[in-house]
Amino acid sequence: MSRRGPRRVRTDRKSNAKKSITHLSDVLESSLNTDNELSDIAARDILRVSKKHGVRPENSIGKKICRSCEKALIPGKTAQVRVTSKNNIITCLRCGRVNRNSLVKQ
Repeated sequence: MSRRGPRRVRTDRKSNAKKSITHLSDVLESSLNTDNELSDIAARDILRVSKKHGVRPENSIGKKICRSCEKALIPGKTAQVRVTSKNNIITCLRCGRVNRNSLVKQ
């Protein structure tokens, strides 16, 4: 017969995951303009922690990470950003993935 542990362990795990994601997002924000390698590592770790523990990063941080190559999207260096009348189109220059975000509120 299996024995379940206390429910507290699950909430501690999720709160620790949120703390690590906020710390990694701070590292990502601070290293975007200076160190590409550090920002890529932080972006990859944010995705790994969020997938493992089911905790989503903030919307602004999630848009700065390419989901296919798991690298940081830096406008002008690793990403091409185009703004049309209705869409914001971000293209990863490493893998070619295109992400379209609607600017019109529905």
